[in-house]
Amino acid sequence: MLSRVVLLMVGAVLILGIPSPHALAASAAEQSKTGLETGNRTVWYLIEELSRQATRTGLSEERVRATVEARIRHAGLMPELVVPEIGYLNVHISVVGPVFSIKLSFLRPVEFSDTGGRLFSATAATWNRSALGTHGGDGEQILRSLDEKLDEFLNDYLKANPRRRAPAGTPLRTPGR
Repeated sequence: MLSRVVLLMVGAVLILGIPSPHALAASAAEQSKTGLETGNRTVWYLIEELSRQATRTGLSEERVRATVEARIRHAGLMPELVVPEIGYLNVHISVVGPVFSIKLSFLRPVEFSDTGGRLFSATAATWNRSALGTHGGDGEQILRSLDEKLDEFLNDYLKANPRRRAPAGTPLRTPGR
């Protein structure tokens, strides 16, 4: 029964000309060089709810939030929990038995057209990184892995959104202060 549903969905996609998730990501990448360009020094983020198995390792949403915010601040950026229309970092942590997975995605609005030229808008991942490992019952191992993936994200984000320099001749401080 499940294979019939999947076959019907694939058929509908082919007939209607709706792009696949890979086509959405490709379209989003065409709209920007890295998919991370926002022109902002603020990183909006969303942490998905942790499962019960994740909390059994000692993880909590507060600890994950503290890790994410500390890494963003350390990079000289401002973390915000609000999800704006320009894009946000999605943090997903899953724990099943002794195994954990971490997925960081930068999601943003993208536009694409079907084969008939109709224009569509959707939210798509324009940047993804993931990690898989074992935790040995220790949430700290998961947070260390999260830290590594946040480093990758922040390096790419900073390259895509460099600090704007003041025009030549602009004083660094206001005279008299």
